[in-house]
Amino acid sequence: MSVECEFSGDEDVDITDSIENRRKMLYRHEDNGILVYDSSSRISDEPILPLLNIRSAMNIKNKKFKSRGIDYDLFKFKNLPSYGRRKAFQQDYTLVIPSRTLRFSSKFESGNLKKAIKINENEYRLLLEYDTETQGYTQWYYFSVKPYKPNHKVRFNITNLIKFESLYNDGMKPLTFSLKNTNNGKKIWERKCTEVSYYKNSYTRSNENKSFYTLTFSYTFEDPDDTIFFAYSYPYTYTDLMEYVEKLQMNYPSILRVNTLCTTIAGNNCPIITITNNIFTYASWPEEAVKLEKSVAGRKIMRMRESRNNEGYRAGHEEKKGVFITARVHPGESNSSFMVKGLIDYLISDCKDASLLRKKFIFKVVPMLNPDGVIYGNYRCSLLGVDLNRRWNKPNRAMHPTVYYTKKMLQMFSEENEVVLYCDMHGHSIKKDIFMYGCYNEVKDLLDNQKNVFIRLIPYMLSLKNENFSFKNSKFRIEKGKISTARVVNFTELGILSSFTLEASFFGCSNFPKNQEHLLITQLEKLGRDICNTLLIFISPRELRKKLNELTSKISGKTLQTKNLTQEKQSEEENLTINDAIKNINEEMVQGLNIEDPDSGGSDQEGSDCDDKKIAFKKKIEKREELKKLQLQDKIKSISPMDVPLESLTPNIPKPLKLFREIGSLKRSRFRDNRSSSIIKEKTEKPNDFTEDMLRLKSILHPSPIKFTRERIPNDSSLINAIKITSNKKQPKKSQFFEKRMKLQIIDIIKNKLNKIF
Repeated sequence: MSVECEFSGDEDVDITDSIENRRKMLYRHEDNGILVYDSSSRISDEPILPLLNIRSAMNIKNKKFKSRGIDYDLFKFKNLPSYGRRKAFQQDYTLVIPSRTLRFSSKFESGNLKKAIKINENEYRLLLEYDTETQGYTQWYYFSVKPYKPNHKVRFNITNLIKFESLYNDGMKPLTFSLKNTNNGKKIWERKCTEVSYYKNSYTRSNENKSFYTLTFSYTFEDPDDTIFFAYSYPYTYTDLMEYVEKLQMNYPSILRVNTLCTTIAGNNCPIITITNNIFTYASWPEEAVKLEKSVAGRKIMRMRESRNNEGYRAGHEEKKGVFITARVHPGESNSSFMVKGLIDYLISDCKDASLLRKKFIFKVVPMLNPDGVIYGNYRCSLLGVDLNRRWNKPNRAMHPTVYYTKKMLQMFSEENEVVLYCDMHGHSIKKDIFMYGCYNEVKDLLDNQKNVFIRLIPYMLSLKNENFSFKNSKFRIEKGKISTARVVNFTELGILSSFTLEASFFGCSNFPKNQEHLLITQLEKLGRDICNTLLIFISPRELRKKLNELTSKISGKTLQTKNLTQEKQSEEENLTINDAIKNINEEMVQGLNIEDPDSGGSDQEGSDCDDKKIAFKKKIEKREELKKLQLQDKIKSISPMDVPLESLTPNIPKPLKLFREIGSLKRSRFRDNRSSSIIKEKTEKPNDFTEDMLRLKSILHPSPIKFTRERIPNDSSLINAIKITSNKKQPKKSQFFEKRMKLQIIDIIKNKLNKIF
C-alpha cells in the first residue's frame, strides 16, 4: 500500500511522541517498509526548489537523418527530453520520514541512489537508478548516509542489480569515505563494510521474467555527527577532470595543449589533450578542427598544398610516432580515469625517459568519452541510453558526438603519423587482475602469422614492467558481439595492429599478498606510467627486434639463433617502422602457427546488453512487422485469382510495367528503361512469337523477361495462368515488407493493363 501526502511545514521544534504518531499517517509505505528517501522527492525539512520546465531537447524536424529500417537510436533521439549540463534534481512531492532514521542523499555529481526503504531500525532496502533513458545497467552506486545514533550497525540490501555474476562473492567490498576523516582536504576511501554477499532474489524484471540480484552488506556508524559516503569504485567526477586539465594547461604550456574536441548532447565539453615537445610548432587546434570536417580526400589535398607551399608548422613532427588513449566511455568504470591520470602525470614529468618519449612520440588523450553519463551517475550508457562503445562502426554526429569526433581525430592522426598504440581503458566487474583484449588476423599467409605475433608485443612488454598486469589473462580474438567496439573498428578500418582494450579489475589481482585484496589508486596510476615505459621499445630498433624474437620463441616454443654483433649495430641506425619490424620476425618460427584464443575469457556479455526497455522495443517492432506481413498476405489473396508465383515477383522489376499487344505486323519500337538512361531495342522476331490463331504477343525488352503461357487470353478475362513472370538472375535479398509491397504493385499493374487490352 502506498500513501501519498504533501507536508510543507518545516520541523523547527522538538517532536513529541504524540506528534510523531500523527506523522505516521503521512508516511509512504512500500514493500513492507517506510520510504525514507526518493531522489525525485523533497524531504519535509528541505528547502523548496523552483520548478523546472522540461521540454523537448532537440528540434530535429528540419534535420535529415539517414536510417535503415527501425533505428533504435534515432527513435530515442527524437523523443529525448531536455537534459542540462548538470543533473537537475526534481521535487515531485514532499516525503515525510520518521525523525529517528538514517538520512540518505545522492543529489550530487555522479551520485546514484533512487530509493531507500526502511524495513526496521537496523535494515534498509536500497534501489539504484537506471541509466538515463533505459531500464537496466544498475551497477554503479554513490550515495551518502547520515546516522542518528552512535555505534549503530545497519544492514543495507541493494535489490535491483542486474548482473548474474559479481566479484563480491570473491571478497570484493564496497568503498566507504568518512567526511570527518580527510587528509588535507583529500578523501580517504576505505573498505570497512562487513558481511558482504551477492545473490539472486525474488524480484522479477520485465524482460522474460528474469530476476534481479541483491548486494547485501553491513556497516557500523560510530559518530552520529559524521556523514559516510558509499561507492562502487573510487569516484572521479567530471569536475575533477576539468580542474585537473585546467592546471595542466596553466603549468605545462610548452609540452601540453588542452582543447575541446566537441560538445555532448547536454552541452558539456569533451576535452582532448595533446602532449609532445615543441607543442607550439605542432599544428594549431584551428587547423586541426578544419581538417576534422574534411573527408579523407580533402585532408590529402590540404597536405599536398601545405607541402607545396613549404609550410613548416609540422617541422620535426612528421617522423614522430603516434599514441592515442581514451577512457571513461562507460561512466561507472572510474578506475580507468586514474590510469589515464598516471599516464599523463608521467609524460609531463622531468624524468629522462618521459622527455625522450615527448621527443619521439605525439600523445593524444581523450580522458572522458562520456562526460554526460559521468555527471548523471550512469554506469554504462550516454544520455541517449545507448552504449557508446557499441557505436564505433557508424557513429552519428548528433547522437554520438564524442565517439564521432574521436574516431575522426584518430583517423586524421593515423594519416599523418604512424600510430603504434591505441588503448581504450576500462574496468572489469567479473574478473580479477589487469589485462588486455587485442585483435587477431585471420591467417591466410605467413605475414598474417607475423602480425599476430606483433599484436602481442605491447601486452607482453607491459607484463614484464608491471607486476599486476597479466599477459596470461590477455586474450586476442574478434568476437561477433564486439565488432562495433573501439578496439575492433580501429583495427579493421584504420589498420592499427596494436589496438587494445585495457581492463582493470574493480577488485584486485591474483598475485596480491594476503594483507591486500583490492587495487589501490597508486597501483592504477603506476600502470599508466608503465604503459609509457613500454613504448620505449619503439625507439630502439635493436631492442625491438630482440623482444620480438623473444616473444616469438615464447609463443612457438622454438629457440632462435641470435644475430651477430655487426648486423645488430648496422640495424641500430635504421628508422624501423612497424611493417619492417613485422617482416623481420623469423618466418620458420611462425610457420603454421595458430595462436587465436578460443574465447575472450570472461567477457562481460550480460553487462553490454541488459536494457529491458530496448528489449521491449524490439519485441514491439517484431510484432508490428509480423502483423504487416499477415495483412499483406491477406490483401494479396483478395486481389485476384491470378496464379502468380510469389518467388518470381522480385522487387527489381521496374515500375510501371509496360505490356503491349499487337495484331498484325510488328513495328520496331524502343523505349528508355526506367532504371537507366540507355536506349534498349527490342529483339528480332522469332517464329514462335505467333500462336495457333496467328495472334502475335510481344513484350518490350526488360531485365526480367515476361512470357505468356497461354495461346489465347479468354474474353471472360478470368486471367488464370494468363501471365507468368520469371527472373533468370538471383536477386539480392531485401526486407520482406519491401518485397511484399512490390508484389502488390506488380499484380495491380498487370491486372489494369490486361483489363485495358480486353
